Amino acid sequence: MYKIAFDVMGADNGVKPAVSSTINFIKNHKDLHVVLVGDAALIEAELKTKKYNPEQISIKGTTEEITMHDGIMDVRRKKDSSMVVSLEMVKAKEVDAMMTGGNSAAFIAGSHFIVKEMNGITRPGFMPTIPTIVPGKTTLLLDAGANLENSPAELVNFAKLATIYLQNVKGIENPAVGLLNVGEEDHKGGEVQKETYKLLQADKSINFYGNLETREMTSGKVDIMVTDG
Repeated sequence: MYKIAFDVMGADNGVKPAVSSTINFIKNHKDLHVVLVGDAALIEAELKTKKYNPEQISIKGTTEEITMHDGIMDVRRKKDSSMVVSLEMVKAKEVDAMMTGGNSAAFIAGSHFIVKEMNGITRPGFMPTIPTIVPGKTTLLLDAGANLENSPAELVNFAKLATIYLQNVKGIENPAVGLLNVGEEDHKGGEVQKETYKLLQADKSINFYGNLETREMTSGKVDIMVTDG
């Protein structure tokens, strides 16, 4: 059974929608156990109003919260916050993954300071799944807002990160990587895009498709779209 830590504090609408969505989700995913991390009293009060399988939900109580007004250094100060405790659980391999609806800047900083990146990866990125016009196929997009600026080398790292994910989680042996740009030709774009194109083309560990224009984002031509998002 897979185990996921869910930081239920710090989101815009509080604990209630987090608990409700968890219960709805586990009804269709019997192989998951969700650890609700946050104010135990608030979580317990919400769970009492619901019907759910107790084998699939547990609580990890915390006394602090990373709010939307906190800075990235609060990750170091608020050691008993729901976000930090969830990240520590990932680091200790007590869970397989974590989710949060909280402060994204603090989450990125915490991922870097606590969990740390795998070898060869310099920074984390946001990687949403984009639907395509090809039935059953989706495309990963990164970075989608985790970092203010990305160098060509960091964009290549994102391509590697997404490639590793698709190979190990989705079983796609040789995922295709596209560079989101203003044109298909290799000379298009700014200096970052031009240099990134060269690096992606030269990296033998990456199956580089080439440039993609924004109108092709849902075309299904690639499995991964890299951009300075």
